[in-house]
Amino acid sequence: MGDLFTVLMDGPDASLHVTDPAYLRELLKQAGLSQRRAALKLGLNERTMRYYCAGRHEIPYVVQYAMEMAALHAQARRSAALHSG
Repeated sequence: MGDLFTVLMDGPDASLHVTDPAYLRELLKQAGLSQRRAALKLGLNERTMRYYCAGRHEIPYVVQYAMEMAALHAQARRSAALHSG
């Protein structure tokens, strides 16, 4: 797994494509999203997301990047909540 802050600062870079479904599952966990919710947010069929997470279909880089951004946003929200209270 790459450093998510570096991903944010450098922007999309398909050379950083990770095909391991465990990485996608970790991103979903970090983002606080179920497979169903992530599929809805990305405009994907829920079955397609399940296949990505199970390793039955290769995860497109754009899906990986979108989930990296979702994980970063969730991380920022948690950080802001810690510092506001």
